[in-house]
Amino acid sequence: MRGKVKRRLVRLVHPDRALAPGDALAVSGDPARTPVGEVTSTTEGGSIARVEAPSYEPGTELVVLGSGIAQGAAMTERDAARVRVAALLG
Repeated sequence: MRGKVKRRLVRLVHPDRALAPGDALAVSGDPARTPVGEVTSTTEGGSIARVEAPSYEPGTELVVLGSGIAQGAAMTERDAARVRVAALLG
C-alpha cells in the first residue's frame, strides 16, 4: 500500500520581491493565513520551497507571510508579496 505525498519541493516565481529562507507561505485568499510551506533556498533565478498538498500544484498562488509565522500574522494579505508555484521538483 502506498501513501500520499504530504509535502513537495517546488520552484517559485516571484518577480517583484526577493525571498529569504524561512519565509512562511500561505495560500492566497485564505483569510486565516494558515502557513502551508516555507522557503528553503533562494538564488537570483528563483526560490525553492517545501509546500504541503494540495498547495504545491503548479499555478497555485501563494502569499509570503515573512520570516516566521509571528511576523506574518501582523501583515495583511494585501501587503504581502505574491508568488506562484512554477513547477514541482523531483
